[in-house]
Formats: sequence, structure tokens, C-alpha cells
Amino acid sequence: MFGNLLYSSWRSQKALALSSCETEVCAGTSATSDPVLMYHCICFCGGPNETVKVKLALDNAAGRSFRRSGVGRLRHISLRVLWMQQKVRDKFLSVGPVSTKQNPSDLGTKRLNRDRMLYLMFSLQGL
Repeated sequence: MFGNLLYSSWRSQKALALSSCETEVCAGTSATSDPVLMYHCICFCGGPNETVKVKLALDNAAGRSFRRSGVGRLRHISLRVLWMQQKVRDKFLSVGPVSTKQNPSDLGTKRLNRDRMLYLMFSLQGL
């Protein structure tokens, strides 16, 4: 609301993936399910005319390939890919890249030195 970041998350993956694309799609669908719930809560509190923008930032180019319609060259596909494609088509979700240097999810998934950790934590304030 009011142009502020309401939610940001990262989590470890529980599913076994056979490719980097599948890994990114699993993580992306998992991360997108929370904003869907938040959207419905905001609409319940503020009314259906509230504007909510959900942006999914992925650091893997293969993971962003699911935006295309249909399964394409993806293998080991599940319904989660089709669900994500529908969210993109409905303009509920936008998917874009994030550089390795700017990726705040490294805070929860990698061991970082103090300077890198402070840099990423400070960058979250500006989102």
C-alpha cells in the first residue's frame, strides 16, 4: 500500500529438482503463493479496488522462461508452471531479473561477510 514494500521472502527448497530452471520455478511458485494470500487480505480490508503489484525477481534466466505460454522446452513440468503463467497473463504477477550483486535473497540462503550483509540489508530499505 502507498508504494511501500509489504512483503519479501526467501526460503530453502524442499523439492528435489533436476534442472536449474525447475529449481527456480519451484521457488518462484512457492514465493508467489504468499502474495496471493496477501492480495486477498488487502482486498478484504480495503475493498476490491485496491491496486496490488506483485513482482517476482529471479536471478536465473532459465527460471524466467516459464513466462512463455505452454510448456515449451521445459521438462519435468507440473501444474505450478501453468498456474504461474496464468498469473502473468492476468497481469497479477510480473517476472523480472535481479543481478547477483543486488539479490537480497542471498541474506537468507548464503553465508556472507559483514560488508555484503549490511549492503543487502540497506538495499532492502529502498525497495
